Amino acid sequence: MDRAADRTIADATAGKRYPAAYFGIRGELVCIAPLNSKIPVINGPVPTTHPVLTFQASGDTVRLWDPDPARGRDSSRHALRLRAEDVALIPARGKRC
Repeated sequence: MDRAADRTIADATAGKRYPAAYFGIRGELVCIAPLNSKIPVINGPVPTTHPVLTFQASGDTVRLWDPDPARGRDSSRHALRLRAEDVALIPARGKRC
């Protein structure tokens, strides 16, 4: 992994609302509030107790990155994708939601 990715990961893990940009892509830490009881998500489950990094929604899809180290060392396992209609994204304040 390169330095830009390392900085972004470290900032997100530390709970910084606006982590360092990753090659010009700027994310924001948000908390996820489910709007449905069952949410289809790629690489789930949907984390609701700690913030995740979001990037701008693309159509009806939201792409997120979960900084939780419990997801393992493979950074692709931290990437989540879900439908925007299933959740509300709330700006995070620190490391807990």
